[in-house]
Amino acid sequence: MRRVWLYGPALAWAGLIFWLSHQSRLPEAPGGDKVAHLLAYAVMGGVFARPLWFDTRWTPGHVFSSAALLAVLYGLSDELHQSFVPGRDASVGDAVADAVGALLGAAMWVLGCKVLGRFTSRVQRDTRPG
Repeated sequence: MRRVWLYGPALAWAGLIFWLSHQSRLPEAPGGDKVAHLLAYAVMGGVFARPLWFDTRWTPGHVFSSAALLAVLYGLSDELHQSFVPGRDASVGDAVADAVGALLGAAMWVLGCKVLGRFTSRVQRDTRPG
């Protein structure tokens, strides 16, 4: 059950992006197409970093680079996938927005965990009876 909790959100998010990419027409996103790509892949970078953070003993840098790389590769494969969907096409601009979002999302997850880890360890240390 722990693996489902760890990896389920990443698989669900990847599935949602695949399904959305397979649609011939999507409603206009607020802020534009590139903002939607950036935000979607920022979430992906985070949900890919999450299981790596909790299920491995990797360094924060390794978690960041692996999660970001996985999300960027997924974004590239998604752009290729869109090229086969009627009414859709592959776009270098979308791939760049995907990559920037993936990097930001993975970085925010790793930095957030490091900051929270320091905070919680300090709180635990400060609240120990002494």
